[in-house]
Amino acid sequence: MLKDYLNGRQEGLVFPSKNGKPLRNNNVLRRHLHPTLQALSIREGGMHGFRHGRVSFLVENNTAVEVIKAWVGHGSERMVRRYTHLRPQ
Repeated sequence: MLKDYLNGRQEGLVFPSKNGKPLRNNNVLRRHLHPTLQALSIREGGMHGFRHGRVSFLVENNTAVEVIKAWVGHGSERMVRRYTHLRPQ
């Protein structure tokens, strides 16, 4: 679906606003994420949960810590462990 959406485009924002600018976090939450969570009866949260989920997924799939640190923009292994605190196994 993403490949079709990009239609061969290889630069620029993946999901720009209608005027071509970056999306505003508060608009994405208010217009899209929170209504979706409410419809699914899931407690309201923010965008940071996606970061936690991504790091946990990478750790569970044995991605090298150095790679995770580079992808999420953190310099310490301690911070990577902090993101996975809800899944200690």
